[in-house]
Amino acid sequence: MGRNFVVSLAGICCWLCTLSGTAQENPHQLHAGAGVASERDFAVSGIWKKQLVGGGSTAVSSSGVYHIGYRYAGIDRHSFGIQLMAERQKVTRTGAPHPELFDKYAEWEDRYLTMVFDYQYHWGFRPRVTWYSGIAPGISWQERKEKHNDFSSEKAVVGRTRFAYQVTAIGFGFGKKLGGYAALGYGYKGVLTAGIIYGF
Repeated sequence: MGRNFVVSLAGICCWLCTLSGTAQENPHQLHAGAGVASERDFAVSGIWKKQLVGGGSTAVSSSGVYHIGYRYAGIDRHSFGIQLMAERQKVTRTGAPHPELFDKYAEWEDRYLTMVFDYQYHWGFRPRVTWYSGIAPGISWQERKEKHNDFSSEKAVVGRTRFAYQVTAIGFGFGKKLGGYAALGYGYKGVLTAGIIYGF
């Protein structure tokens, strides 16, 4: 059954790719939305799991990733844009049996501001619906605030700059002038993203 599913899925994708691509009626698009489970969520959780074996419990919470952007979608199957994304993470260590291992701080907050250049290939078209995949490389600025073990003071740590990215495996957009979108992927924007589009 698994093989038949893969063959059927590949056939559907090939058929969608044969559909004629057309420029969008509203090629200029503003979009805003949110995503969950960013690459930074997985990275921070993985680091702590590795470092805190026998060292207490750790809670990692995220605000989610909020994004706004502009996209030009008037070139047949291709669209290009720019996006700004923001995320806040809070990491707290509690109940450590060996506090001497963590003499620097017990809690911190990271804030990420990310800018990426977005490319999408629209491989399926239907009336007021488009299916796409894409990639978005860019740059992310990180600011960290630490709280010391005695919880008496808080200090800002020098921010970091790092390479950022988002890979969209599959996404779809719908609507004419006002619509929405949802996508599955991986990166700084999140595994699952959704939002609204305004075309003009």
